[in-house]
Amino acid sequence: MVIGCGASSAKECREIGEKFVHMDVDEFIVQMKAGMPGLLRLFSNSMLDAISKGDFVAGGRLFLRLTLIQGLFASIEVIVLLVALSQIVNEIST
Repeated sequence: MVIGCGASSAKECREIGEKFVHMDVDEFIVQMKAGMPGLLRLFSNSMLDAISKGDFVAGGRLFLRLTLIQGLFASIEVIVLLVALSQIVNEIST
């Protein structure tokens, strides 16, 4: 599912990029950065810099990376939960 979403996002971003070839990308990036809060600006600077160089798929790649990180955190959370539950069950049964 994650790979499929990343691939379809990359395809859609390429199509969007082809529609906006003649747009003033630098001005668009400046306005995007101006409207973002400071922490979000720090987080998305690499993506916006890639977009300013013509890489319109950077947003899809960033989303895929974030999804994979979120999946890793969810897996760790489930493992910790299972370990905690097994400890609780062991204490109750003894």
